[in-house]
Amino acid sequence: TEMKDIAKNFNPLTIRIFDDVFNLKKDRVRELTSRMIAEGLTKDISYMCWVRAELLDQEYVDLLKAANFVHVSFGIESAADDLMKKNEGGANQSKSSSESH
Repeated sequence: TEMKDIAKNFNPLTIRIFDDVFNLKKDRVRELTSRMIAEGLTKDISYMCWVRAELLDQEYVDLLKAANFVHVSFGIESAADDLMKKNEGGANQSKSSSESH
């Protein structure tokens, strides 16, 4: 596997996985983390990834923790006008809708 080659050839402390749909399929994450553990890729290497927040649940957290993922990032989206105003400098849903037509 690529991770095994990277571990062998570069001896990294951390591997970052850049895949915005990393946790889209739980079976895929389950298989990947199981293989990482079985191949000894979680002993000396920590991992980071980005996930879709709406798909994250306790099972994903447990899988990632078992495979030594120490940093998991996700974004949060909102269509609430008060939050959009606070974070976007005055943007709101009605303004965005009228501008897009």
